[in-house]
Amino acid sequence: MARKKHLPRPGSRISKKAAADVGPVIDKLIKAGQGTPERLVQEASDPSSPAHGHFEWDDSKAAHEHRLTQARQLFRFIVTVEAAVQEPMRAYLHISDEKGRRYEGRAKVKRSVPLMTQVIGEALDELDQWRKQYEQLKSLAEFSGIWGAVDAALKKR
Repeated sequence: MARKKHLPRPGSRISKKAAADVGPVIDKLIKAGQGTPERLVQEASDPSSPAHGHFEWDDSKAAHEHRLTQARQLFRFIVTVEAAVQEPMRAYLHISDEKGRRYEGRAKVKRSVPLMTQVIGEALDELDQWRKQYEQLKSLAEFSGIWGAVDAALKKR
C-alpha cells in the first residue's frame, strides 16, 4: 500500500516541511477520534513531537500572533450596509501588492482598476480551490447546476 504524502494546500501559508511533519500527527489523532486543535496543541507541546517546532512556544510572541489573528478576523468579518444597496457587504478587502499585504476599504478598491483586478483574481483563485476541494461531489444533485457556472467563471480569467 502506498504511503500518502502530506502537502500544503495551494495558497496556504504552511511549508511543505510543516505539512510533512504535522500531517502524520494529525492522522494519528483522527484515527484515535481526537482530531481537534486542542489535542494537536497538546500533542505538539511535547518537545519530541514532530509537530513541536511548528508552534510558537514563547507565550509573549504567541499572544502577539493571536492578537494579529484577531485583528485579521475583524478586518474580514466587519460588514457595512449602504443605503442604496441594503445588503451587508465586506467593509475591507485584502490586498497583496508591491506595498505588502494589507486591507483597503471596499469603496477604494472599487475605484481602482488595479486593486479591483487583483481582488477579482484572488476571488477566482479561491473559487478554483473550492471547485478542486469539492469536485468529488459532482454526482450530488445539489451541485449539478453549480459546476458549469463555476467552470464558466474560471474560463473568463
